[in-house]
Amino acid sequence: TMALTAASIVGPQGKVIAFEPNDRVYHYLLGNIKLNRFSQIEVRSCALGAESGFVQFSDDIRDDQNKVLQQGGRTVPIETLDEQLHGVAGRIRLLKVDVEGYEKFVFLGATATLSRTDYIYFEVFDGHFKPLGYTTSDLLDMILKAGFAVFQIGPAGERIPIDRGFLPAKCMNLLAQQTSL
Repeated sequence: TMALTAASIVGPQGKVIAFEPNDRVYHYLLGNIKLNRFSQIEVRSCALGAESGFVQFSDDIRDDQNKVLQQGGRTVPIETLDEQLHGVAGRIRLLKVDVEGYEKFVFLGATATLSRTDYIYFEVFDGHFKPLGYTTSDLLDMILKAGFAVFQIGPAGERIPIDRGFLPAKCMNLLAQQTSL
């Protein structure tokens, strides 16, 4: 859904790079790209994290709930976002990160990528983070230190500034904007 929506927004002259580590969902995405005739989407079949190697990944029938597991699941390759985007030139207008609790590790492997990213749209929820040993506050601290201002999007679309002490009552998405913009 997100890759196709992004492709519609950037148009045929833009570029969308999507990462999908679940092999079944990866093939669904390729089929949807072909069906919609989008040539501006590139799909890469790997997980993203703090370092390269292999991880265990779920294969839940609810495609949007798959995630990195501590044990069990399927073994999939994992690489850093910096490694994956090393050859992609220029600024990254928007980085969308929704990895069911693995956000911290994606950002740890994205130092160079974040330095050339204008906006990040990312999910926060302590219920996802606690099993992996961190909190929303830890994640926000990382993003703020990387040079971003972080906002909650209000009901009328307004940006409401937040700080590292923000604690969402439910799973939600936040927007980070590079402060140099």
